[in-house]
Amino acid sequence: MNRFMKTATFFVALILSFSICTAFAQAASSDTEAEAIRILKDLGVADLSQSEEPITRGEFAKILVNMMGRKDIAPSDTIFCDVKRDEKNSGYIQAAADEKILSGYSDGYFRPFDSVTYYQALKPLVNMTGYERYATVKGGFPMGYSIVADNIGILRGVGSINGNEPITQGKLAVILKNTLTVSMLEFDSVTNGDIGYTNTSGKTLLKDKLNIYLVEGQIKANKFTQLSGISNLDDDQIKIDDKVFYTDIDLTYELGKNYLFYIKDDTEGKEAVLSYEDKYDKNKVEVFSGEDIVSLTNSSISYKTDDTKGTMSFTADTDMIYNGRAKLSWSSADILTDLSGNGIKNVEIRLLDNDDNGKCDVIFVNYYTNMTVDRVNTLDSIINFKNSSAGRKINLSKDADVMYIITDADNNKVNIEDIEEWNVLSVTESLDKKAYMIRVGREYVEGEVSAAGDDFVVINDKEYNYDAKGYLVPEL
Repeated sequence: MNRFMKTATFFVALILSFSICTAFAQAASSDTEAEAIRILKDLGVADLSQSEEPITRGEFAKILVNMMGRKDIAPSDTIFCDVKRDEKNSGYIQAAADEKILSGYSDGYFRPFDSVTYYQALKPLVNMTGYERYATVKGGFPMGYSIVADNIGILRGVGSINGNEPITQGKLAVILKNTLTVSMLEFDSVTNGDIGYTNTSGKTLLKDKLNIYLVEGQIKANKFTQLSGISNLDDDQIKIDDKVFYTDIDLTYELGKNYLFYIKDDTEGKEAVLSYEDKYDKNKVEVFSGEDIVSLTNSSISYKTDDTKGTMSFTADTDMIYNGRAKLSWSSADILTDLSGNGIKNVEIRLLDNDDNGKCDVIFVNYYTNMTVDRVNTLDSIINFKNSSAGRKINLSKDADVMYIITDADNNKVNIEDIEEWNVLSVTESLDKKAYMIRVGREYVEGEVSAAGDDFVVINDKEYNYDAKGYLVPEL
C-alpha cells in the first residue's frame, strides 16, 4: 500500500467513526468548570470566571492567539473598520486574522464587543486542531463543526448546549482545556479530489504551541518532608515520583496525592510545574477530629462526623505524616497521643486514599494548639500570643532555621503580615520544633474582648471555643 492509499484509508475510517448524534450526554459540573478555569489561568492561556457572563469576540481573539503560543502582543493597526490601534486587544485581533483563526464579516467589520456563541467558539477550535475538512464533510458550519468537536473530545464534560446562545465563561474554560490536548492532524495533499492527511497522533496545541508536557505521578516530597523520610528540598521544589521539579504553586497539602501535572522548561532549563489536575478523580480524602474516632486498630480506623460514617484500612505501605514530618515506624497509639501525651482533644486526622480502592495510602495526624494572637513582629517574623503561661511565642525567622506555612481554613496561603491581634491560630508544631503549619480562623465575632486563653475567648461576656479549623464556636 502506497502513502496515498494509507492516508485515504485513514480518512475513511475516521469519517465512519464519527457519530451523527449531537446529544452530549455528560453533564457539566461546577467543579469541572472551576478546575478548567484554574488550569487555564495557571498556563497563562485565559483568565476566566465561573459565571454566566459571555465572552466577547475581542477577548476570544486574545485567548485563541495565546493558545497558539503568542503572548504579550502590542496594540496595532488592523484590517477591520471597527478596530483601531487604541482598541483593547487590537494586536491580538490582527494576530488572529494573520493566523487565519478568526475572520471578520463581509462588510469589513470585526465587531469586537459582540458575544461569542457556542457554534462560533467551536469553529476556530476545530480548525486549529486540523479537522476543518472533516467538519466540511459533515455539513460545514455550524452542525458539521459541532459533530466533529463532539467526536474529537472538545465538548467532553460540557453537557447539552444551544449552539446559538452565547457561551458562558465556565463552559468555555472546559472547551478550551479539552482542545489543548486534542490529537492534531496536519493537511498533506489533495489527489484526484481525495483529501490526504498526515496522522500526527501525539501532537497537541499544549505540547507543540505552548511547549508544555504532561506528567502523571504522586507527590512524594515537599519542603517539610518526604513520605518516608527527611526532605532536603527547597521551598520551591516538590518531588513527583523520583524526580524533583520546581513550582510556584503551594502544594504542601497535596502531599501523597496522584495528579496529572503540566510541566514546562523555563529559560534556565528548570522543569517547572505550572498546574495540576486530578484527572480520574481518585484522590479521596476524609477529614475528622480525634473525637470522631469510633474504633481504631493497627489495621483500620472507623469514624463518624455529621456528614460521614466510614472505615478505612491500613496496609504495610501506609505512610504516616505526624505534625508535618514522616514517621517511619508507627502504630495506632501515635494517632491517640499528642506530643505531651495528652490524648485526642485537639487533633485533626486526614486519611488519603489516592487510588480510590478503600485503603489508606497516607494518614496525616496533626495535633494543634489554638492560640490567640497578641502582637506580630513582622520584621523578625515572631508571633506572640495572649494569656500564655510561658509567654508563648513562635519564631518563624530564617535565622531560627524554621520552615512554616500559614493558611486560612480553606488552605489559601496567608502572609505573616496579614495576621492581626485577636486572630485565632491553630498551630501544629513538629517534634523538632522546626516545622509549623498554622491556620488562621476565618470566623469573626464583633464585640469587646474581656478574656482570652489558648482555646477560648470571651466576647461581649460570651465565651467562645475554637474547633479544629480555628472557627469560633459558642459555648453551650
